[in-house]
Amino acid sequence: MSQNTTRLALPFIMASQAQKHITHNEALRLLDGIVQLSVLDKDTISPPGSPVDGSAYIVPANAAGAWSGWDGDVAVRADGAWLRLGAAEGWRAYVADEGAVYLRTATGWEPMLRAQQVQVARGPLGSHTGMGVLEHPSGADCPAYPLAFVRL
Repeated sequence: MSQNTTRLALPFIMASQAQKHITHNEALRLLDGIVQLSVLDKDTISPPGSPVDGSAYIVPANAAGAWSGWDGDVAVRADGAWLRLGAAEGWRAYVADEGAVYLRTATGWEPMLRAQQVQVARGPLGSHTGMGVLEHPSGADCPAYPLAFVRL
């Protein structure tokens, strides 16, 4: 039997293991970083000087310091140290400094859809329908997220 779960690499508690609470706490720490993933930034190339526990960052290419070699992964501050979360394809993260959601793909972190207020129709007196369009941030066609109308 493996010592870790397949998808999130959470440690299993083994039958003959001493100090089972340590393994359990490690799994909780990993889940705390992964579930509802929200990061402060995705462009910071070295760890901040005075990080707060719980702060998280998507590590960009060519990162320095404690994040060196962590390209594309997520760095989470936990218990006074940086914890590396190996980002897998399909992960989604809210990037706070951009107010945008990113999707981890085979090629890296890609922006997902954002609601843009685009007036779909305007009446003769200047009123509008109150409808908007979800657009891919790059303006390109995105087959995974087709054009959709939303009520604004």
